[in-house]
Amino acid sequence: MKNLLYYILLIFLCRNLPAQEIYGPQAVPGGGAAQTYYYQSGLQEPYWSCSGGQVISYDGSYSATVVWGTSQTTGTLTLYSNYEYVDDYTVTIWMPPVASSASSVTVSSFTANWNSGYNVYFLDVSASSTFSTFISGYNNLSCSGTSKNVTGLSSGTTYYYRLRGYLSSGQPTANSNTITVTTAQPAPSAPTGLNATNIGVTSFAANWGTVSGATSYRLDVSASSSFSTFVTGYNNLTVSSTTQNVTGLTPNVVYYFRVRAVNSSGTSSNSSTYSVTLKPESPVAYAPYNLTSSS
Repeated sequence: MKNLLYYILLIFLCRNLPAQEIYGPQAVPGGGAAQTYYYQSGLQEPYWSCSGGQVISYDGSYSATVVWGTSQTTGTLTLYSNYEYVDDYTVTIWMPPVASSASSVTVSSFTANWNSGYNVYFLDVSASSTFSTFISGYNNLSCSGTSKNVTGLSSGTTYYYRLRGYLSSGQPTANSNTITVTTAQPAPSAPTGLNATNIGVTSFAANWGTVSGATSYRLDVSASSSFSTFVTGYNNLTVSSTTQNVTGLTPNVVYYFRVRAVNSSGTSSNSSTYSVTLKPESPVAYAPYNLTSSS
């Protein structure tokens, strides 16, 4: 009788035990760190399968290690024993943020941008495309919103940025795509070394020295030393090299020219002014007349 009571009690307790089930993180980063899931007791010939991710290993029948994919928002882990279904577990997969092109690029800063979806982000900025080093202050920097102004940079330098979202479970997502941005060059200095060559009757060649960082130049030519007027076609003329032939001028007249250097950040101040005097016209000989025997 006593044994019977124990047996009945055992049946009662077993019926009221919670059902065994898979358990583990439910909000997971897509393509991020491996996640581990467990089952409460051992099974015979267990087999774990995964939809939306990949089972990379499992330990007997008690646990499975999964890396979730990056192209879907949900996934399911399923456990079988002796080819029979035991349990499944559905997760929400959080995709990495999507970084977008930088804006407000200057000689020493830019604004990094990305899409919305998380309350907190972690931003990396580097001068290395592999992120082997980081810009000071921008290694796993906590940010809110969908943009961050990155400052203290070097001009004309290429930088890279990426970020991660922060899950409610306390995990970061996988890294976003990487954006490349090059800071602007500083505005160029004014050209120097002006001189004129090939001086003729109606033309000359204006020359000047190369300016570092300049992408083009702007040339003014005038018969006025104050540049109150300009020779037609030579007011802010764009020149891609450091020489320009100036034609259509008047003989024996003094002309003046000046130059500015240009790049994406702006235009320099005027260079000094260089003057050049054109050659006079050659006299024209006519046929003789009033001919005599001696003159």
